[in-house]
Amino acid sequence: MTENINQPPQALDPSSELFMRGHHVFMGEVTQETMKPLIDWIISENYNKDKKKKELTLGICSPGGDLNACFALVDIMKGSKIPIRTIGMGM
Repeated sequence: MTENINQPPQALDPSSELFMRGHHVFMGEVTQETMKPLIDWIISENYNKDKKKKELTLGICSPGGDLNACFALVDIMKGSKIPIRTIGMGM
């Protein structure tokens, strides 16, 4: 099997590209289940010493939902050592 070393690297899909750059878009109802991946993302970025980002960006398009789940996310955002910029979209 031969490898073509002249091939360009595979491009990431737009969502993966944004995620790798510290951007995440949340679209949906706020529940404990939907907040957990966001909370995990923020915590994981704070512990990632190899590729520490200067800022995280969270885009939010949500009709609302569970207030307690929302406060869990807010608490994690407040405790983040990395500043988090939020962008309200739609609704």
